[in-house]
Amino acid sequence: MQSILLLKDKSRNDNPNNTAYMDPYEKELSMINCSSVFVPVLEHALLNIPRLSDLLKEGSKSKYWGAIVTSQRAVEALRTAWNEVVSELTADTIMRWKNIPFFVVGKATARAVSELNFTPVGAEHSGNADLLADYIVSYYAQNKLDLENQSTKLLFLVGDKRRDAIPKRMLREGIGVDELLVYETRPNEQFEALLKDALDNGRPFDWVVFFSPSGVDITIECLRKWKVIPNAKLATIGPTTAHHLQGRVQIRVNAVAEKPDAASLAKAIDGCIR
Repeated sequence: MQSILLLKDKSRNDNPNNTAYMDPYEKELSMINCSSVFVPVLEHALLNIPRLSDLLKEGSKSKYWGAIVTSQRAVEALRTAWNEVVSELTADTIMRWKNIPFFVVGKATARAVSELNFTPVGAEHSGNADLLADYIVSYYAQNKLDLENQSTKLLFLVGDKRRDAIPKRMLREGIGVDELLVYETRPNEQFEALLKDALDNGRPFDWVVFFSPSGVDITIECLRKWKVIPNAKLATIGPTTAHHLQGRVQIRVNAVAEKPDAASLAKAIDGCIR
């Protein structure tokens, strides 16, 4: 059995009735005979929740024909604001939000949006921001006449490290976007201690999985210090992080997930193991 270090938080079980819950990455990797160790790289703090709550109270039709949610942290901010105000909303306002498209990247984000009873779209077609931008443009073109009778903007819930791919593409296409910063990301000050503890309590890692360019920047020197790199093979959750590793840090990546989800990551790693 190969040992895999995942540079991320282990997902929480938000349903107390689901006693058989397993983190999706842990589950998929176990199916290819790999064990998983999670070491969180980043800490997140929610921002502007009162402002998001106010927007939810106003109702989607007042400003927005859709929303963009590209990360679990953005969903967390949406969930926090929604739970704060949903008891105050009219049935009409609730239905308006539930009927507009929420454009998402990846199955995990789509699932989290669905749990709030919103309507996620684009997950099957968008493994990264560039592909999601393509999908939004196509969706807008197909529904333009209907949308022109409503409002012309998208609400984009972003973090402080977000790329410009989606806003720039929307600007070129004449699609209005309002960005709202809903979380900030900072390094986990306990990362090195947690990594050392994981190394002390197990055998050396066969693989390391990176989930973001910022995660690369934060961890790379520490991973070298403790000889995880260059001894372990490297995998990434998508091409953006792979390009960052190979371009900026000059390290070869062995496996790149086609889509940002657990099944795609397991498939990419399994292809290298076999």
